[in-house]
Amino acid sequence: MPKGLAIPVGVNTSGGARLVEGDLNDSKILKLGLGDDENDNAYQQGIGMGTSMVFDTIDVGQRARLTQRLLDLFRRWEAQKRYKLRTNTLKWEEDAEKGELIVSFKYVSLEADEERDFRRSYVRAGAGGQ
Repeated sequence: MPKGLAIPVGVNTSGGARLVEGDLNDSKILKLGLGDDENDNAYQQGIGMGTSMVFDTIDVGQRARLTQRLLDLFRRWEAQKRYKLRTNTLKWEEDAEKGELIVSFKYVSLEADEERDFRRSYVRAGAGGQ
């Protein structure tokens, strides 16, 4: 079962690093990869989707660029034997009322050999909500 450090990093009951495994570890890695890429770590630049998905108007061209970025991330993860995207399940939705962009897809956790669902919403700039 995949295992890694919990985010945010914390301490477990015996004083060691708090770990997560299985779905929680997958969710952590996917959310980091699909984040806005806003960080100060010089060695971890370019690991997210960028701020455009939060601040730019999503038109057909922008959605195509975000999809390509997502496919690139999954190519890297598949080469690392982590995850394989079920490309025919990738969906982008917009909830104009809430000002959210929602991405959902199915993927295979290669280490656990299980298919899983992923869904994440992004609150748009100037929108209320989360």
